[in-house]
Amino acid sequence: MTPTDFADVEPEIVAPGVEVELEFEDGDRRTVAVLGVWDHDEKLGIISCEAPLAQALLGHRPGEMIELPRGMERKSLKILAVRRISARVRDWIRGEEGYGAKTE
Repeated sequence: MTPTDFADVEPEIVAPGVEVELEFEDGDRRTVAVLGVWDHDEKLGIISCEAPLAQALLGHRPGEMIELPRGMERKSLKILAVRRISARVRDWIRGEEGYGAKTE
């Protein structure tokens, strides 16, 4: 499998290669970067496209309310924004700036 830097991803809907700004029902906000199957870095907010949160978000657009799967800590969230991944996440993917992408 060849790694990708997700440079060609257009951030209209949640898909691998985008950052998603979320607001949970308790008002807590969080930004996550949905990347590839083996990608994960909690400190940078990088989650695998196969993570339960990512699976709940995939295919949705800004403004949509999402009900989260049973067993997750929270019950619902709103997608505030979908955008291109940040330079910091791109550096992580490329293994630059002290970051190391976890690819196999």
